[in-house]
Amino acid sequence: MAYRGYCARKSTFFYGLKLHLVVTATGVPVEFGRSPGAMSDLHGLRTLALNLGPSAELIVDKGYTDYVCENALLEGEGIRLCPLRRKDAKRREPAWERYLNSVRRKIIETSLGRLTGLLPRWIHAVTAQGFALKIL
Repeated sequence: MAYRGYCARKSTFFYGLKLHLVVTATGVPVEFGRSPGAMSDLHGLRTLALNLGPSAELIVDKGYTDYVCENALLEGEGIRLCPLRRKDAKRREPAWERYLNSVRRKIIETSLGRLTGLLPRWIHAVTAQGFALKIL
């Protein structure tokens, strides 16, 4: 059941992996990670090495909202985590920053769509190691 996840955007369940992708401002992938479908996005973020510069910004969606993780990344590595905030979020950003983050988020979604377009819709594997090998 670890690989049974839920896609809120499509309101459906799926079996498989989640792909966590770090891309540049132009959409070039520089780092990726994978996690079982049932694992939250935040756990997937914690598995990434994040070998980025000290003034880097991570534009992420609403599933990555965690104030403790935001503070730790900013203080420890100088990386600013910029999630798209929910309406009831405790930390609010100005309207201009919310708009800018949503525009930059589209670059990420486009590069993820292009990458998944290269992959087959279904992958048949008997073991988890065989599945991971076919993904890589």
